[in-house]
Formats: sequence, C-alpha cells, structure tokens
Amino acid sequence: MKIRFEPATLWDVEEMIALHNQAFARDWEEHGFSTGYGHTPETMAGLLLTCQALRILDGEEAVGCLLYREVGKEDYYLESLCVIPSYQGKGVGRLAMEYIAKLHPKARRWALMTPADNEANQAFYRCLGFAVTKTLEDGGRTMVRMERTAETV
Repeated sequence: MKIRFEPATLWDVEEMIALHNQAFARDWEEHGFSTGYGHTPETMAGLLLTCQALRILDGEEAVGCLLYREVGKEDYYLESLCVIPSYQGKGVGRLAMEYIAKLHPKARRWALMTPADNEANQAFYRCLGFAVTKTLEDGGRTMVRMERTAETV
C-alpha cells in the first residue's frame, strides 16, 4: 500500500458519496440508519464547502476520505472518516488520523460521534486516545460522543 492524502474539492462530490456508501453500507443494512450513508450531491457538496476534506488514496485509487472542521480555536470535530471495506483493518484509518494530527499539532481537542452499538468503531478511536463523553439519540439510534484532548494524546 502507498497511502497518501490530497484535498477533496467539489469536483469529488460523486466519489465522496460512493466512498461513504461503500464504507457505511453494512451499518445501513443492519440498522436502516447511518449518518454516513445516502448523501445526496447537495448534502455532500455542503460538507465539502464547510469542512476540511481529504481524499485517502492508495496510489491513484480512492480508498477513503476524511471530513473535519474547526469548531473553536484549535478545537476540531471529525465529521467523517471512512475507509472502503477492502481496506478496513489495514491501518488506513490510523494513518489518516495521524496525518491530520500532524496538520494540526496545536489541536486542543478532537471530537466525533459514532454509534453506541458499534464496538469496533469505539475500540478504534479508544486506541487513538478518544474516550466516550456523552450518549444521545440521533434519528432513533443511540450515539456516543467521543473526545480526545491534548492531555490524553
């Protein structure tokens, strides 16, 4: 694997939708709900306009993407990290998180939401220093907010 990252643009809307749909298809099939599945071109374009967006590439092949935004001074929210199924469990997500940590070395906090019943996601983020800080309902599904602060890194 030769993983690299490059900025996503509005020209990448369809690719970003396809990556999200591949990465979150199982969640959609099992629960009938996934915040990452089923974006329209309009909703994805809105994310690309309001987030910092990165394409995750293996050579020239898009294998995932990352969307995040600064919500306060050095305070970031991870909107989406998705990796297509054939690349999951191979360290691509970890590389992506390490990459954005290097881009923002002064970050005080990173936060994200993930399904409460998705143990694999929670374990992945825990290994990166995240901890559950809140539980809430979103569209009939229980979600957890996870955070990593500069002190926990």
